Order: sequence, then C-alpha cells, then structure tokens
Amino acid sequence: MTFPVLTAIAAGVLLLLQVWAAVGVIRLRRSLRIDIGDGGHHHVGKAIRRHGNLAENSPLWLMVFGLLEAGGLMRAVIALLVGGFVLGRCLHLYAFSIPGAGGNWRVAGMVLTFITGAVGAILLIVTSVMKGF
Repeated sequence: MTFPVLTAIAAGVLLLLQVWAAVGVIRLRRSLRIDIGDGGHHHVGKAIRRHGNLAENSPLWLMVFGLLEAGGLMRAVIALLVGGFVLGRCLHLYAFSIPGAGGNWRVAGMVLTFITGAVGAILLIVTSVMKGF
C-alpha cells in the first residue's frame, strides 16, 4: 500500500485548525473564568460548537479519503474531495469566528462538507464492490 499523501496533508491541516479552535475555547473560558461549559455566554457556546463540529466531522471524512486513496482512486478525484472538505471546514470555522460572518459562509461550508461526504461515500462503496468481486 502506498502512503496516502493527500489524506495525510488534509489531516495535518485539519489538526492545526483543531488546535486553533481548541485554543480559542480555552482563551475564552480563561478570560471569563469558566471551568466547563459556556457559563451562559452565547459567544463561548459558539466557540465550543466551532471546535466540536470540526472534531465531529473530520475523522470520518479522513477515513473515507484514506481508504479511497489506498484503494487507488484517481489522485485528482481525491484532491478535489480533500480540497473541498478542507475548504468547507475553513468556511464553517470562519462563519463561527468572525462576528456577522455567519449565514452564507456557514451554509457554503456545510454544503461543501456534505457534498464531499456523499460523493466520498458513494465512491467508497463502488470502489469496494468493484475490488471485492
């Protein structure tokens, strides 16, 4: 099996984003002296969801991309999926990070995330069936 380069790059970028999001939550909680939760502060809740949403989505998508890459899917297709997913997560983080940015940026991030997930899932099923038989 060859090393899944595109998936590894995406994992590195997403991990850096995850660290950035986690540090943002920590900073907010420390500045407001909140031990756990959002302390009733809406903006802290948004920061927690920004961090949590990235953590919830990234592992499964990366697993699918890695399996597709290991399965020999065309590199250009994987690059489009990986790039679309990372861009979608960046747009979603932007929407949750910049006051007033929300709305369209968040929707665009969600759409890119869901499209790359659906296409990746279909490709994974088709590739698996083709290689299994």
